[in-house]
Amino acid sequence: MMFRFISACAALFIILLSIVVGYFFIVVAPRNQAAQQQAALFLTLKGPARRVAIFDAATRIIEAQYYDHSFAGLNWPLLRSQSRVRAEQAEDDFHL
Repeated sequence: MMFRFISACAALFIILLSIVVGYFFIVVAPRNQAAQQQAALFLTLKGPARRVAIFDAATRIIEAQYYDHSFAGLNWPLLRSQSRVRAEQAEDDFHL
């Protein structure tokens, strides 16, 4: 009886461990690889192209993560497009 219980616990542990490892290789690793590729892209960009790429990445994060999808009543597309022009005109990354 006790052997069955221990065997079932061991089997459950192996199944859960397999799920965690599978999740890492299917979900986490590709996300990390994509983030590393994007970071490497930022290093190759210079001037206005770099600042616009940084701005676009930041606005994508805001759109995906901001808790209020109505953006507190702001016209987010208009605000984003106006700010993108200012980002392109910034003299350096600090002023971005």
